[in-house]
Amino acid sequence: AAGTLPGRAVEPADDLLVQAFGYGLPWRGLEPRGTIRVRSEIPVGRGLGSKPVFRHMMMGLGLTMATTYGWGAFTTPYAMRVFSISVADAGLIYALIAGVAGGSGLLISGYTIDWISRRDPRWYPWLPALGLTLAVPCMLTALAMPSVWGFVGAVMFGNLFTFFHQPPTIVTLQNMVTARMRASAAFVFFFVNTLVGVGLGPPITGFFSDLYAQGNFALGDFAALCPGGRALPGAEAGVAQACSAASTQGVHSALMTMSLMYIWAALHFFLASRSLRADLSNTPAPLPSGEPVRAG
Repeated sequence: AAGTLPGRAVEPADDLLVQAFGYGLPWRGLEPRGTIRVRSEIPVGRGLGSKPVFRHMMMGLGLTMATTYGWGAFTTPYAMRVFSISVADAGLIYALIAGVAGGSGLLISGYTIDWISRRDPRWYPWLPALGLTLAVPCMLTALAMPSVWGFVGAVMFGNLFTFFHQPPTIVTLQNMVTARMRASAAFVFFFVNTLVGVGLGPPITGFFSDLYAQGNFALGDFAALCPGGRALPGAEAGVAQACSAASTQGVHSALMTMSLMYIWAALHFFLASRSLRADLSNTPAPLPSGEPVRAG
C-alpha cells in the first residue's frame, strides 16, 4: 500500500516522478493556501505517447540533438585536420559556433515563435522544420569551404538555424499537459534532448567516420595501421600520409551524412503540425478539487 507524507494525502499515481521518487508535484492553483495534495492525472508516458504531435516532435528532437552533438564532438578534430590549426584556435571556433550561434538561434526563435504563433499555432512545429531545412545547406557548404573562417561562418549560420527547434518544442510539450504534470514533461524533454543526443550523436558520427575512413584507405586495415587516425610510430611516410588523408575524409563524409539527418528531423516536425490543433485541444483539464483520498 502507498504511504503518506507529512501533510499530504497520497493516492495511487503513475506519472514519471511518482514512479521514480515515490511522490508527485503539489496540486497547484486549486487548493486553499497551505493545502498540498498529490494526485495522479493522466500518466505522462501514456498520455503524451498517445499523441502524434508528441511522438513526432520527440523524434525530431532526438534526431536533431544527435546530429548537433555529433557535429559538436567532431568539429574540432575536423578543423584541426583540414585547416592545420592549433587546439587553441579550434577551441575558439567551437566556442563561436556553440555559444554565439546557438545562443542567437535560441533568442531569435523564442521571440519569433511568440509573434508568429498568434497567426497559426502550427508554427510551433513549422519553425523547427524550417530552421532544420535551412541548416542543411549551411552545413554542407561549410564542408566545402577551403578556408577556416569560411567554414566557421557557414557552420555558425547552420547552428543558428538548428536551434530554432528548442523554444517551440519546449512550449508545445508544456502546453500538452496540465500544470501539475509539467515537471514530468520537462524531464521527458531533457531526457531526449541530452541523454539521447549525447548518448547517440557522437558514437554514430564516430562509427560513420571509421567506416568512411576504411573505405578511403587502400593499404589494409585502417583501424590496425592508423589507430586514432594516425600512423603507428616508425611507419613509412606513405602510410602516415594515407592514414591522415583517410582519417580526414572519414570525418568529412561522416559530418556530411549527419547533416542529412536534419532533413529526417524536419520531416517529423512537419508531420507534427498535421495533428497539432487536435492534440492540444484534447489536453486534459485539471482535476476538480475535493477531499483528499488516502491510498490503501
